[in-house]
Amino acid sequence: MFLYIIQIFFFIYAIVCHLYNKILNFPPTLFPTLPIIGHIYLLKNPSCLHRTLTKLSKLYGPIFHLNFGNYPVLVISSPSIIEECLKQKDVIFANRPLGTTSGKIIAYNYTTLATSPYNGHWRNLRRISHEILTTNRLNAFSYVRVDEVSLLVFQLLRLGEQQDKTHALNMRLLFKEVHTHINPTKKLRVGHPTRATHAPRVDRDAKGNRLSSSLDTAESDGIEVESSRGGGEIGRRRIAGR
Repeated sequence: MFLYIIQIFFFIYAIVCHLYNKILNFPPTLFPTLPIIGHIYLLKNPSCLHRTLTKLSKLYGPIFHLNFGNYPVLVISSPSIIEECLKQKDVIFANRPLGTTSGKIIAYNYTTLATSPYNGHWRNLRRISHEILTTNRLNAFSYVRVDEVSLLVFQLLRLGEQQDKTHALNMRLLFKEVHTHINPTKKLRVGHPTRATHAPRVDRDAKGNRLSSSLDTAESDGIEVESSRGGGEIGRRRIAGR
């Protein structure tokens, strides 16, 4: 009896899915579409997924759709259709899927460049990214990278002059710290070159130490800190999320 109920359920579910696709004018889809998981069973062998999709394209045509869980996936194998989607209909296909936990929690409710839907906010983020990451802008702050590398070499020379002591240095850690201190949210916006502790017994100057400590505290508390290049004073603070 229970087996008959399951068969009837799957039969009704298949009819409903077929009518739903017809009403919404969806491309053809693979049968069967299982409840909840959809066509995830196609991923049982990910290394041969491209071959599976090639066989399906020969059966259902150059465009068909699958359901991976609750997310519809459009599969296109025709170059002309791909060109139409990416050039003529690019605005329609530019959105990202919403409803993911990572996008809501980690990406601050879909407000980052990688997770935000295509709207005015995303276009503004793209414009800012283009302005920051252009070649001219990166070259304008090349002195920061030069200063940090020169500071590291100078500190290593100072340690080498201490003939009575032996220091074990982890170069991987030193290079990682150099990369950290080139962080634009600290170095490029503050404008005061601080002496980083790349090696033991090398201290920062007092002003740079206080300013770096203030920035570390602000970032950990979710406070946005903006400092003027001339004075290095904290100009504005905004509590994030309030």
